[in-house]
This record gives sequence, C-alpha cells and structure tokens, in this order.
Amino acid sequence: LREGVLYDLLGRIRHEDVRERTVNALMQRYSVDTDTAAIVERRARTLFEGCDQRWELTAADWELLHWAACTHEIGMAIAHKHFNRHSAYLLRNADLPGFSQEEQEQLAVLANGHRGKLPDDPLSAISAAEHQRMIYLLTLFRLATSFKYVEQLQKLPDFSITAKAAALTLNFPEGWLEEHPLTARELKQEQQVLSRLGIKLRVS
Repeated sequence: LREGVLYDLLGRIRHEDVRERTVNALMQRYSVDTDTAAIVERRARTLFEGCDQRWELTAADWELLHWAACTHEIGMAIAHKHFNRHSAYLLRNADLPGFSQEEQEQLAVLANGHRGKLPDDPLSAISAAEHQRMIYLLTLFRLATSFKYVEQLQKLPDFSITAKAAALTLNFPEGWLEEHPLTARELKQEQQVLSRLGIKLRVS
C-alpha cells in the first residue's frame, strides 16, 4: 500500500500516470501486437462515447477500458489457446506499479471475459457495488474486440449507438451486415452471451 501511494504521488508531481508506464512496459515485455491493440482501443472509445452518459460511466471507466485494450492479448506469449485466461492470470498476479489490487482484478475480469463463453460467475471476485459498472464495461469490451479482425481488413463504417439501462442498439448502414456475414454472425452470438449479463443487444 505504501509503495502504491508513493508511485501515485510521484506520478502526480510529474504530471504523469505511472499506470500508463506500467502498461507500456507490459506490452513490450509480452510483445503485444500494437496495431490490434490500437484497433480495439479505437472501437472501445467509439462504443464508450455512445454509452457513457446513459450508463453514467466516468473518465476512470474509460481508463480501465483503455488499459484492457492494451493488455488483453498478453496471454498469447504463453499460448494462443485460451489466451484470454492467460492474460487474466498475468494481469491478476503480476506486479503492476500504480495499480491497486482491485484495478488488477477488474482488468483480469475484462481480459478473461472478452471472448468466447463467459465463466459461470464472471464477477465473483468483484464487489457487488461494482457489478453493474463492470457489466457495462464488459459489454463494451466484448463488442470492441469482436470488431478487431474485420477491421484489420477494412475500416468499419460509421454506425449509430443507442444505450438504455439494460439495452444497447447498434445500427449499421443499410446492407453492410449482409455484405459481412461473419461479423453479423459474431454479433448474433454476442446477443446470446450478453443476455447472460442482463444486456439486450439489438443489431440492425
């Protein structure tokens, strides 16, 4: 705790966030694909800005999404299969100067839950008071990462985002989803997964 407070104070005196330096070092250590991380971060920002007011998300929430985008693939340095689990393990257990234990756990939850089936209780290690906030962030992060492969081939079109308390609507240009059936299929799968979190995803 003492070392964490000192790191935070030093960062504030120098007008920098030591957590950003920690994340950059982590990306270098585990040879993160920075292009993919940038794609995910860009889409996470788009989705976040479409939902932040309705879902009452804050600048601190965006920081968490930003760091998740930068680090969610570090587990590939261990193995490509189930790399999200390896990423979560590293984020949960590594020595990350500037990050509280709670922040590391939240990053681990986002990394582990960003793809595939959700664990039986994905928020079991998160305090009950933070559950709804983490549900929103996990929703945005799953959608941001679902676009990363298609955007490696071509830029996504502009699409509108409408958020309600327990629902999220994505409207794409007419005909775009029909022209991109793999992305449409992935979004349909996300509808099923996100329903487990209590979020109704509509795509048109």
